[in-house]
Amino acid sequence: MGTLSWNVTQSGGACGFEGQSSYQQWNYSNFQFTDAMGSTQPLSGSAVYFNSPGGYCPPNGGITTGIGSADDGQANVYALTFTSEYGGNGSVNSTQTGYGGFVNPKYVVVGVTYAPPGASSYVQYGNTTMIGNTTKISNSFSSGVGTSVSTYHHIKGWVSGVDGSAGVTAYSDTNYTQEQNSSDTITIQKSVTVSYTTHGTPNFSPVNSDYDYVWIWLNPVLPLTYTPPAGSNSASMQWRGYGYDPNDPAGTQGLDLFEVQVGCLNGDFSCPSALTWANGTQGPGSYVSSGTLSRAWASGQSWPSGEMSNLTFNDVCTILTFDPLAATPSQCPVQNNYQGFAGMPQTTPDQRFTQDPFNPPNPINYPVGGGTILYSPVQINTQSIAQGASQTFQQAFGVEESFGGSIFGIGLSTTLKQSYTLQWVNSWMNTLTTQITLTNSLSVSGPPEPPPAYTGPDEFIAYQDNIYGTFVFVPVQN
Repeated sequence: MGTLSWNVTQSGGACGFEGQSSYQQWNYSNFQFTDAMGSTQPLSGSAVYFNSPGGYCPPNGGITTGIGSADDGQANVYALTFTSEYGGNGSVNSTQTGYGGFVNPKYVVVGVTYAPPGASSYVQYGNTTMIGNTTKISNSFSSGVGTSVSTYHHIKGWVSGVDGSAGVTAYSDTNYTQEQNSSDTITIQKSVTVSYTTHGTPNFSPVNSDYDYVWIWLNPVLPLTYTPPAGSNSASMQWRGYGYDPNDPAGTQGLDLFEVQVGCLNGDFSCPSALTWANGTQGPGSYVSSGTLSRAWASGQSWPSGEMSNLTFNDVCTILTFDPLAATPSQCPVQNNYQGFAGMPQTTPDQRFTQDPFNPPNPINYPVGGGTILYSPVQINTQSIAQGASQTFQQAFGVEESFGGSIFGIGLSTTLKQSYTLQWVNSWMNTLTTQITLTNSLSVSGPPEPPPAYTGPDEFIAYQDNIYGTFVFVPVQN
């Protein structure tokens, strides 16, 4: 479980009638619990031990006191009591109050990057951590179940034990971190060592969203802590952020993050290394049978009826909605038809996108034969402009077969509004609280001198995506 440490000081003095006797006193404070993964948690409380040989002093013996709750680093929670002992020693007793486990969603979209105009153009997100997403899942649980979040900073590998318990591997991914932003949201973001680069379209026509990228995390797990009802307190579920599944060969020591072009997802491009559809058909009832998005390594997970570990046609349709500009297959339940840029507003009506105020200012020039221009976009504070921006979707999840569908000692589905389904809400990027300049991160190369003659737009407005912190480029209509 872990170890408990404390500070102890010794004092004493005279006691009894006219100081006829004396006593010794050991004072305990500064309790700290270190879990099995090496993380330290401060605890409250203090304790005293008295030793008095005379009959007029405080009674001999220790004090038993509650010193708070501790997490063992594997989503289990224990209430700790401490009993002081002679000579500065002590003993601790623990009672488990929360039970850890995890579920296996198929994917998490951690970003959308948009293609800039021009075959030789590119946008690069390097020296910034302000790329990722902010999410809550509290709407997934029944009204009688309390919900909260408390995340581990590092994203650790999680496996199920022989008895169905949750366990943590010794690895943690340092390329991505997570943090609690509010009472019910968690943000995942990349480190400065990770660079996202998205190139322009392979010709000089205006921007084509088939060349946008969706950044999909394929081996996520969601650690959870379930606390049973006790007395007048109702049951509660605490989301502990994200972990990863080391059963994935591409993610044995971290996230399996795969960037896939929109054209691969909607069928405009042929991308067999990313996805091949069962029976060669992309449509309702089909699924990705091979390629990275098939998630073949997850076949040992248990899924509810009608679901599987592979990405299905409906899953891909949902992923396409993360990029509202993406073309969607006609059979998708939801069709993208984004109209928010009409009239070039400062911020779109849904607050998803805001014009970027970088210097040189918008618009971006795209002159014929104009060569290459470097720009420095600025990531904007979303606190004041984008608190209405959000995207809601549902996703089924699987469980490790050794859990037997009864993690936490209960059927998890009894706490959910919809069995084996989580409702996700991606909202405005909470970490965008200051303006961050991305030096030389946007390189725009205009079309060459004719022939052939270029008749498209010669200016673009850069908008920030307030959910993911990236930039989209909207042509100015002549």
